Amino acid sequence: MKGGTTMKSLTKRQKNRINACIFAALTYAAMREAMGFLLGWFMPGGEMLRLAVNALVNFLALFLPCLVILVLEPMGNRQLRLRPCKKGTVWFWLPVFLGGGALVNLASLLLRPLDHSAQEILPGGLGPMGMVFLIYCVIPAVGEELLFRGIMEGILTPCGKGVAIFLPALFFSLLHGRVTQGFVAFFTGLFLGWLAWRQGSILPGMALHFVNNLIAVVEIYLTQFASWELAA
Repeated sequence: MKGGTTMKSLTKRQKNRINACIFAALTYAAMREAMGFLLGWFMPGGEMLRLAVNALVNFLALFLPCLVILVLEPMGNRQLRLRPCKKGTVWFWLPVFLGGGALVNLASLLLRPLDHSAQEILPGGLGPMGMVFLIYCVIPAVGEELLFRGIMEGILTPCGKGVAIFLPALFFSLLHGRVTQGFVAFFTGLFLGWLAWRQGSILPGMALHFVNNLIAVVEIYLTQFASWELAA
């Protein structure tokens, strides 16, 4: 009887932890949509000011859900995996990450007809590009890894390795919106979740996430501006 009661209690605890992660993902999505709507409605004048407000919106949409979850479910550095990793870890896994990412990106081309979103347009100039760097590279790398691989994976750890890695990757994928981005994000999330589990740290994942987004921004920038300069 005692063993059965314990098993039942553990199952309920696991469900509560999964529900907490669903709540975190929905909170992030709701805040991002609400703040994006408000930003579009009350868009300030001036490119730099708009980009600065956009950066603030992205920051709050990511870090406020993290704060809410940590208040409801306090976690230490050990559970969040906010601790140093072995020296050279990032350089060791970077080729694997980029190589695997290239293959996944190639596979995602098959899904491109399902996407109807316009290509991102980046602003020119050093100042605006600095803000773009903050919005697309720094904030997502730190905030998304903290939320999905730190908080969610930490909460789900008692549910087992598979659940702790798979569910955050699934939520990470669904919140990317576009089909091709979601496809790539899912496999990226699986790898980064596994890496966080293996290394006991989300810091390598933050670094790899940053490099991945930086490459994407540079690719868009070169596509948008380099062709015009070459044509001129």
